[in-house]
Amino acid sequence: MKALKRTLALFLALATVFALTACSGSEDASTKPGNTPADPAPLNEPHLVVAYSAFSGRFSPFYADTAYDQDVAGLVGLGLMTTDRMGGIIWNAIEGETVNYNGTDYHYTGPADLKVEYDADTDQTVYTAKLREDLKFSDGEPVTAKDILFTYYTYLDPAYVGSSGLPSYDIVGLEAWRTEGANSIEGIKMIDDYTVSVTVNGYSAPAVYSILGITITPMHYYGNVNKWDPDNGMYGFERSDLNRLRSTVGAPLGAGPYVFESYQDKVVTFKANPNYYKGEPKIKTVLFRETNANEVAAAVKNGDADCGEMTGPRTRFEE
Repeated sequence: MKALKRTLALFLALATVFALTACSGSEDASTKPGNTPADPAPLNEPHLVVAYSAFSGRFSPFYADTAYDQDVAGLVGLGLMTTDRMGGIIWNAIEGETVNYNGTDYHYTGPADLKVEYDADTDQTVYTAKLREDLKFSDGEPVTAKDILFTYYTYLDPAYVGSSGLPSYDIVGLEAWRTEGANSIEGIKMIDDYTVSVTVNGYSAPAVYSILGITITPMHYYGNVNKWDPDNGMYGFERSDLNRLRSTVGAPLGAGPYVFESYQDKVVTFKANPNYYKGEPKIKTVLFRETNANEVAAAVKNGDADCGEMTGPRTRFEE
């Protein structure tokens, strides 16, 4: 939940920045020479430099464990859920919904329609997600329901040691799959090529954010398409074999607005994703540059960064 909120805040902040030339108000968001071996963005190409706190280099959506690493994963990945400015869920995101905020109407669209249905007779809740059919990962591969199932089964695998709230919910058949050798989790179903459902015993209001608030991850990258064999209990990997997942921890891939290019010399470099479903971003290159907190104001002032998170005494902000 905290990661989701932080990612949403990041996108809102970057969206505001992208609407302008640069946070610092300059027309050319260029970097000063000498800070890195080479400027990854040509001066005539729109780009953005964000001063950031230090990264740990664990950028995988499965293993990012600091807020700053999660921001990297968030810019590369695409979440299943769409929310409005107040955090309200956009249930019909494929067609889109209009929500008023402070007297202004905003229209929201997203990658999937979502639905939550509680049955009092069975005391079970069904969470359903239906994907747009034109989604692609940044490498051009289509996004399908198999990728969502791969994501769920990875988070729920006994060998997974990352952070996820999914195992805490009483998903129908989860215990039998984890401890009794069942080939599948009864409550997780692929309805068709673009629709999945998750059935949970009981009802919990926050559960929707864990169950439908996941990042859609590519099975062909984090797993193995040749290991897709539900009849034998394989959903992109052999049970408890997450070696491929661990090998990609420093190089994320997803369907979000940007493509992870590199992390070197304390700079994370992103390139605009030409396959992004909302269109390739106008800002072609984004750099997250590690910067000491007490140097952010000076970096923005000098043009070494366009924006960044500033903390500390008031005098630092007045710079």
